[in-house]
Amino acid sequence: MRFNSKEMKRAWKVAYAINDGKKKGSKAFLGVAIQIVREERKIAANRQNPICEKCGSSRTVKNGVNAAGSQKYICRSCGHYGTKTRSKAAKLAA
Repeated sequence: MRFNSKEMKRAWKVAYAINDGKKKGSKAFLGVAIQIVREERKIAANRQNPICEKCGSSRTVKNGVNAAGSQKYICRSCGHYGTKTRSKAAKLAA
């Protein structure tokens, strides 16, 4: 499993949270934070709602449909609007 930059940012945020918001010493908690982010990714993969493209959060909810009829989602964490996108593997298989 490879991490993209958004997931790495999320892992650092989790590490800071574990370390009571302090940047100094948070590197020690990065391994645990990466495991937490990986678990979030597994849980989100089993959900119908996608992971936010902007912040990587799994706190997305349905928010109407666009003109083409695709389901729109909004992220509760950052407020980003978007539609569910297909993975590269699914696009290649089609």
